[in-house]
Amino acid sequence: MKLKLIIFFVFISFISCSEQKKVVTSNKIAIINSSENISWITKKSYKSWNPNQSELILIDSVLEKAINERRFLFLKKQSLLELKERYMQYLCYINDDGDKIVYINSFCDIPTIYKNGKEELLDWQNEMIDIADGGSCYWNMKINISTQSYFELMINSES
Repeated sequence: MKLKLIIFFVFISFISCSEQKKVVTSNKIAIINSSENISWITKKSYKSWNPNQSELILIDSVLEKAINERRFLFLKKQSLLELKERYMQYLCYINDDGDKIVYINSFCDIPTIYKNGKEELLDWQNEMIDIADGGSCYWNMKINISTQSYFELMINSES
């Protein structure tokens, strides 16, 4: 019986370690693994990567740094918690310098489209969302995990 139990746990461990899983801390965060989207955002063909738990914590600390530097003036409470109430897509790639970059695309609500006369929510967990205008509900930025810095913060304007 003990041998069967040990074999079972070894098997489960092997399977879970062999799969590349998305590590997500919230149901409002999606890791998008798409070389097509990386090329669309960067105009280059970079290799993608999946952030681990410690890298997700680094992303949050850089976001908090941007809040403290008053980059998100549209936030009422000026807190990471308020920022994390929004949906966020993380597109992760390694740039020419070997730095791990995270492109964050954020929005307040999941956009809808019409298919065959019916309104449907966009598949935000698998497809990048691109919205023109809409104000501060829509923003994006890049975070360099290697240097723990942010750049190219873009907040949409009102239409």
